Amino acid sequence: MRRTSIRTVLTVAFVAAMAALAPGGVAVAAPAEPPAFCAVLAQPAAQRNDGFPEMACSGKSAAAAKAGLRTAAASRLLMTYYSDAGWKGRSLNVYGAYGICDGDGYEFNLDSYWSTNISAIRGYQQCNGVGVWGRTVGYGHTALSWSFGATVWNDNVRRVWVHCITYVC
Repeated sequence: MRRTSIRTVLTVAFVAAMAALAPGGVAVAAPAEPPAFCAVLAQPAAQRNDGFPEMACSGKSAAAAKAGLRTAAASRLLMTYYSDAGWKGRSLNVYGAYGICDGDGYEFNLDSYWSTNISAIRGYQQCNGVGVWGRTVGYGHTALSWSFGATVWNDNVRRVWVHCITYVC
């Protein structure tokens, strides 16, 4: 009778468990970490775009990332995401395709890296309200700027709606 080591049993059990948890039985790699600076061009919420906005990244500067967007419409900085709490770490600047925020604002999905790494959001100009849909939790809404800290939203946002919530929109 052949003996099977505990190590072999545990290894087989671990591999089987990982395959069962992954979509389609294939192991899923962590999202690739982007360069330090990225920029996206968001479309208005009224357009209900369920895809991902155009993105450009640079290891040099936020200005170089913005220059990588294929359109000159990216003139209004709406908000910035940060990978670390306290508005630190990697950053993603969000520009509006049609100017400043109004009551309808801009709504879009986050890519696989940012949906699992967003820890703070800072709003600019009239973009002073944000709604977020989590990957594992429902919907939350607050005024900007917001550092998630130990909340359920830290590294857990799949969709963002940034808009103006004051009387001067």
